[in-house]
Amino acid sequence: APQGFKEVSYDYPPSETVRTSAISAEERAKILEWSRQKSEPQPLVAAPAETPKKPIAAKRSVDKPVQMLQLSSFETLPAAQSYWAELSAKDAELALYAPIYREVSVNGKQRYRTYIADTAARLRRFCARLAEDLKSCLIRERE
Repeated sequence: APQGFKEVSYDYPPSETVRTSAISAEERAKILEWSRQKSEPQPLVAAPAETPKKPIAAKRSVDKPVQMLQLSSFETLPAAQSYWAELSAKDAELALYAPIYREVSVNGKQRYRTYIADTAARLRRFCARLAEDLKSCLIRERE
């Protein structure tokens, strides 16, 4: 071993730390006596001081009427869904909405209209932003 280091073997532990005998009757009695003691655990950190709680005021819901903006009207549902995909890909805010598809009869023909629902003010902002993609801006009461 290098100078200053002790020769150590991990295969055979040093004899002074090895104990091969069983514990004595006195040691056993001490262990049993110690295990029967019921001690209360002591917290290492002081308990946090309780802060007085203020009553939470009930939030008043602002009931703004929800309206619907018609984005498109197509003869088939797949065409309406395809147009929604194109339109929502162009506008990130529009992509947050879930489209509402309604089947309506116009002059005896079935049409599929695509709507989004929100407050009138937000829908008007969509009308202004999407003016080139929309033929008209039809905002109506939600059914």
